[in-house]
Formats: sequence, structure tokens, C-alpha cells
Amino acid sequence: MKRAAITGMLVVGLASVSGCAWVDAKLGPDRLVKVEEMGRSTHCNATAEQSVVQVLPSANEAVIWQRRNNLDLTGPVALPAGKYVIIEMGARDREGFGFVVSPQAQIERHSLRLQATYLTPGALPSDAAPPAEAAKPVSPCVLLRVTDTAWRDVIVFDQNGKRRARSQTY
Repeated sequence: MKRAAITGMLVVGLASVSGCAWVDAKLGPDRLVKVEEMGRSTHCNATAEQSVVQVLPSANEAVIWQRRNNLDLTGPVALPAGKYVIIEMGARDREGFGFVVSPQAQIERHSLRLQATYLTPGALPSDAAPPAEAAKPVSPCVLLRVTDTAWRDVIVFDQNGKRRARSQTY
């Protein structure tokens, strides 16, 4: 009788612990990680309008990406170790577009989930031309460093929860 009671308590205890783990897996991230902005530009050579995100597995790959795209987002300082992520907003017809990425991200099932706030300029009246200084096309991008490397791909969400970009898994 005593043995059955102890076994019953163990079963109930294990069920409650595993239930909490199930709830955490369904409702929350695996863990939160720090994201550090290393550089940005409003002119990153994008030709398409959609947002793009790319994983750069090392500091060296981040430098190569910048050279290949004729950009210098980080200056002369050597980049620290870590995985890097480049997010390109896409080509836009005028200035005033941009985005800011949260300094904290979530890792869920091997995906790094980045939260970004996308900024847009005010709407122009239908019969008005943009001022000359605002008519310059832009293609904003940002280079991020993530020290936690336990993820394989990246998903970028905007402030409304809409998925803006997803990287290829490598």
C-alpha cells in the first residue's frame, strides 16, 4: 500500500514537471539570446523589394560579404568571433524607410527569431511628387552579431508579427 502511494506521488510529480515543459515548449522560446548591431547602411545594393536575411557563420564571412557588396558597415575594427546575420530591407523608391532590430532574440527549435520594427515615411498625396531630397532610392541593411551559435536559420518578424524574411538553413 505504501509503495503504491509513493509510486502514485512520483507519477503525479513527473506528470506535473513534464506538463510544465510541454507548456514552455508550446508557449515560450527555448531561450533568449543577445543580438549586437555591428553596422548599418541605407544603401546596401538591394534590387528587389522583399526583405532578405542571410546567415554569415563567422566574422571572416561577414567581412567577405561586405567586400563582395562594396560596403563597409563595420569600419577598420576587427570583428569579434560569433555568427553574423545580415538583414536587407529591400529596395525602396525614396528615403525615410528603415528598420531597427531588437537587441534580444529568441531561439525556438534551432531557429533564431529576430524582432524588427520597420519604419516607413509618411504617405504622399496622390497628386504630389516627393521632394527632391526624398526621391533618392534606398536599400537599408543591418549587420548583426549573435554570440550564441545553437541555431541554424533566422526568421525576421516585424512589429505586427508578420514574417518578413527567412534564411536558408545551412
